[in-house]
Amino acid sequence: MFLSTHGIVSSSSEVVIPYSNTKSIELDGVSDYITMGDPTNLSFGNGTTDSPFSISCWFKLQSVGATKWLVTKRLLTSSSASKYEYLLYVGSSGLVGFQLYDANGVVRRARKTSAGIISADTWYNLVGTYNGVGGTNADLGIKIYLNGVRVDNASTNNNTYVAMHNTSEPFKIGQLTDGNIDETAVFSSELSQSEVTSIYNSGYPPDLSSHSNIVSWWRMGDNDTYPTISDNIGSNDGTMQSMTSSSIVPDVPVVFSNTKSLQFDGVSDYVSALAGTTLGGSDNSGTITLWVKPEDLTYNQTLVCLSASSKTRQYLNIGLNSSNGFYVDMRINSTQSSGFFVKADVNPFSVGTWTHLAVVQDGVSPQLYVNGVAVAQTFLVSTNDQKWLNDMDSLDSLNIGRWFNLNVNQNFFKGKIDEFSYFNYDLNSSDIADIYNSGEPTNLSMYSGLDLWYRMGDGDSHPTISDNAGSNDGTMNGMTSANIVTDTP
Repeated sequence: MFLSTHGIVSSSSEVVIPYSNTKSIELDGVSDYITMGDPTNLSFGNGTTDSPFSISCWFKLQSVGATKWLVTKRLLTSSSASKYEYLLYVGSSGLVGFQLYDANGVVRRARKTSAGIISADTWYNLVGTYNGVGGTNADLGIKIYLNGVRVDNASTNNNTYVAMHNTSEPFKIGQLTDGNIDETAVFSSELSQSEVTSIYNSGYPPDLSSHSNIVSWWRMGDNDTYPTISDNIGSNDGTMQSMTSSSIVPDVPVVFSNTKSLQFDGVSDYVSALAGTTLGGSDNSGTITLWVKPEDLTYNQTLVCLSASSKTRQYLNIGLNSSNGFYVDMRINSTQSSGFFVKADVNPFSVGTWTHLAVVQDGVSPQLYVNGVAVAQTFLVSTNDQKWLNDMDSLDSLNIGRWFNLNVNQNFFKGKIDEFSYFNYDLNSSDIADIYNSGEPTNLSMYSGLDLWYRMGDGDSHPTISDNAGSNDGTMNGMTSANIVTDTP
């Protein structure tokens, strides 16, 4: 990835940055918010029918736990009052949701994520869209996108919904939100997937001034003078409440960057972490992804080994060698038929070339992926190809760069490894292609079920390799800070 004064240039695309985004609004989560009053064009129902609309908002939270009202036109208290229209929010444990109300808080149609997908201190773009269908099935007209990817998977409906009403409740941004909000817009249409993708713009908020059907666009600091937050499209200017000019801060979304990887010497270097109760012990399906750049293909090497340190040959080993190329060998005891051995039909590796690998187990049989594509593969052993981590009753160890079982160390990897991840379910082919991202590592934080994510150098300080999905940090062994290198895909 190369930065220029005009955008991010990659081998596959150029992201144009046609204007400057240098400011956001910082809120305390208690009394800070921005109100735009009650403009008619920010209401999208008349009590009988609904109209299509969409909301886009960039945000970064200081904490995840209590509900954050990012964009709302509803009363803060008294659910029976007739001052409820809609709410785009981050809920408990970091889930996201978009709610529509039929005048009061006890009649609603809504979509959300069933689990938390938001982390503190990370910029996100959240978009809620609605096609205006109204009625009992209005929730089916709602979609939620995070960083350009649709994420809603559950409805939360209550009572008999007909349509939103045009109430007198003000439109507000940032109520109950502790953190930063930037570049917020409202559209009088249901944004399409391609439009949402263009708004996310690979992590750079774009210029929205020429976007069709845009009603209001608040830059949230850029070109604003306290206490006014200007509407750059219409006349729905906002007023900062309980804030000062110092609430306009130079903290803005920054595109995901990958600048580091780990160098392994093929002799004694590896990264170790716990597994089992902390990783994968109850999973009968899952996905492992990583980037590798080998420096020698003449001997058997382990890329990843999940194993029981106290049991003979109870392991899942992802490796490479001169005869099998890319392979996965899994056993739950000393008999090879207790698991499976599968290899890619074509060796994908070249010395000095970065390659993206993924192993997906759906609970029936594993599939290997190379550079975002499912590849032809052959099972040398397929007796129990449905086996996965939950079948290892003593799983306790994760090793990157070495094979480890029953206190035996061998098959050390020589080369570089970057962006290692483990998901607790089977990603689909589209997900794998998105993670490959045409050859550029991408931000994985928006994916549900991400149990482990090692950036392998980025944000790390020797000897700790931080878990960016949880708290299962890894430890560099036989290595120094010099093993964190600036060689990346």
